[in-house]
Amino acid sequence: MNWKRELQLNDIEPEQVLEFTCKTCASVYLQRASELQKQNELRFLWLDEVEKSAKCRQRQCYGNIKIAMSHDSKDSGFVAGLA
Repeated sequence: MNWKRELQLNDIEPEQVLEFTCKTCASVYLQRASELQKQNELRFLWLDEVEKSAKCRQRQCYGNIKIAMSHDSKDSGFVAGLA
């Protein structure tokens, strides 16, 4: 099981940004989950099914896509010590 099979598109917060990367031409584009959730045919799909149905947006590429969840890079350092 991977995380894409455990999450439906509807489970994701609407403001979550998804990163789509083409496996053929390496083109990358970002899209908010809310934009995808508006499409009724995608709404209840698992993320791996959304990934399989997505195609590259680059002109005449139409390659397969890899989905990743983007985050806002507000990382914090590890503050606990080892005992």
